[in-house]
Amino acid sequence: MQEQKKETCKTLQIPINQRNKDTEYSADSTDVLGLIIRIGSVYNKQVYKVDKFGNLSSSLVQTTRQTIIDDHGKDAIYKVKKYDGYCNVPDNLNVRTEIGGNYNLYQKLNHTPIKGAFKTISTLLKHIFGDQLEIGLDYLQLLYTNPTQILPVLCLVSAENSTGKTTFANLLSMIFGSNTVVLGKGELETQFNGVYASKLCIVFDESKVEPKYMDKLKSLATAQTIQLRLMRTDHQAIDFFGKIILLSNHTKDFISATKHDIRFWVRSLKPLDSFDPDFDNKLKNEIPAFLYYLQNRKLSTTKQSRMWFTPDQIATKDLLEVQKNSKSWLCKEIEENVMELLETVNEVQASPKDLKTFFFNSDNRIGISNIKKVLIDELGLKVSKATRYTFPFGASNKTGRPYLFTKETFETV
Repeated sequence: MQEQKKETCKTLQIPINQRNKDTEYSADSTDVLGLIIRIGSVYNKQVYKVDKFGNLSSSLVQTTRQTIIDDHGKDAIYKVKKYDGYCNVPDNLNVRTEIGGNYNLYQKLNHTPIKGAFKTISTLLKHIFGDQLEIGLDYLQLLYTNPTQILPVLCLVSAENSTGKTTFANLLSMIFGSNTVVLGKGELETQFNGVYASKLCIVFDESKVEPKYMDKLKSLATAQTIQLRLMRTDHQAIDFFGKIILLSNHTKDFISATKHDIRFWVRSLKPLDSFDPDFDNKLKNEIPAFLYYLQNRKLSTTKQSRMWFTPDQIATKDLLEVQKNSKSWLCKEIEENVMELLETVNEVQASPKDLKTFFFNSDNRIGISNIKKVLIDELGLKVSKATRYTFPFGASNKTGRPYLFTKETFETV
């Protein structure tokens, strides 16, 4: 009996990144100092759990010096492993627990790649990415083999149920384990970010992002560092490599996007052809074979931007619909009026004052500053150098710094 207890204690002290899903743990062991660490001046206990997909992960729960002494004696405090601070270094092929004296928040995956078939995963990915399947495989390959690479915000939307959005999120959770987190939109509203700051895949489910939080979302999509904000702990800057995935039943208004928002890769999904009650289990069983494929596959694209893909490569008509729906009513009014003029000419030159006088002179809600904001922020126009131009047609020439409108001005994608 004594030998059995001793072996259990040894198992408990194995670092999380050196364990596998078949390791057994005992909550009854009294020798748990291997599970207690000090990061900076804060004591933490590593708590282990297995999620619904069978992934083993750990989380840190704060404890106190006095609690450790009460539970294990006054000499126990000197045996606690100490780290200078946190770091976040994702490496799905060879993750390390300690780097430069810091505790690495990124966790080891629970899968060993092995050559084999992955028919179920292939079926799901063909449904999700359609004619952009190769781009989708590149996206997943980069997630796995190059997790530090910035990637676009993947948006899966559908007005109907059973379209595969949640199943795709489940697949990410199965593959990347506790390095994936599924959140509600409320997480964008809180200042504490410990739940997602170190994650690789950050999934917002059933999301409809309010305009006031769009800047925060866009910033997260390209951020390289983040202030780790934990309750009762000093803030600390760590590297940030989170990839944002949005799932929504709102197909056109789940975000507000202009023609210059190239971060978003929007795909509208249709219902799956058939229902397989064992689909998730099949996905899970095929993951080792799929990871082997990703590890050995040649990328179909090369890096063309800081988010790897070019806007053209991830452009879809679904993004166009979102951008059109995101235009303000004033932008739509300007577009409609100017497009009428463009039916007979190739280009129109006009200043904000010209547009106000000619189209909105009697509307006191609209000022010249409102029009200028639309031209710059929504249409992305730049004022020209001082020149002579005519507006409206038949008017005498004037000198000024007009904006140039063509039919392409109002094309979004």
